[in-house]
Amino acid sequence: MVTACLYIDTSVAMRIALREHDGEMLRATVERLQRSGYRLVSSRLLELECRRVAVRLAHEGRDGGSAEQLVADCDLLDIDEDIWRVAMGITQHVKTLDALHLATAALIPECLLLTSDARMREVAASLGIQCL
Repeated sequence: MVTACLYIDTSVAMRIALREHDGEMLRATVERLQRSGYRLVSSRLLELECRRVAVRLAHEGRDGGSAEQLVADCDLLDIDEDIWRVAMGITQHVKTLDALHLATAALIPECLLLTSDARMREVAASLGIQCL
């Protein structure tokens, strides 16, 4: 049984939860890897980002429950000093919240990053993070 982690970022979580773009394919990928023994993880940041989307959707008269359910299925990691230090040390251009996601994934042994963001994949590679 695999003991590795599958880290999902907000781009993937939103595509899955909202069934947008390639969301169904991403959902199938996550479920396949979970059946193979991968543990689904993300930063606690994902909880806030998904909550904000759920609130926005509710204001639009749409259901945001699937976004919050996806978060409930993840083991969420707090942003600590180590994550902050790694995020501060990223020298490539990347958005602030993406830097926190990347730093979190970088500190998880045997972590596979699933992201829909091409720039995050580029920076992840420079940090030694394997992407799917």
